[in-house]
Amino acid sequence: MLNIARLRYLSSARGVLNCDVDELVHSKGGTVFDLARRSRFGFVRFAGVWRFPSPGFQGRACHAAHVFGDPACEPCPPKWCLVPGGPFGRLQWRAHKLDPLPLSRVFVTQEAGFWHCRAVTTGWKGAGRLSSPPNTVPDPRMQAALERAGIG
Repeated sequence: MLNIARLRYLSSARGVLNCDVDELVHSKGGTVFDLARRSRFGFVRFAGVWRFPSPGFQGRACHAAHVFGDPACEPCPPKWCLVPGGPFGRLQWRAHKLDPLPLSRVFVTQEAGFWHCRAVTTGWKGAGRLSSPPNTVPDPRMQAALERAGIG
């Protein structure tokens, strides 16, 4: 589906961000689209971290409830933003990378990232995603970002 969208609808877009509804992208010094446009190849990748509702929370939670992190959690696979008219616009678009793009880790920027809200889900991967790990700690940076956006 990504590649149908790439070929039919997005080829002339200023930029394309690949993320899901349960992921909140953050960046420094402008938007992630600005970062992609300023990059030499019109492409950036950025890492994500899992965020959870407060320990003991039951049920499905909205994005604003996800202000807890678990330092022991593995990071999420990176996401990306690109300029379709740039040098990499014709590569195959995948959820976490472009194919064939060797050494894609070279394109990971520290200027952007995303929070992956674990309990914003329909439960399609199982109910285990709805509970928070016991070792979570508040993430003041995410809380502040949500408050600035009028969400927190």
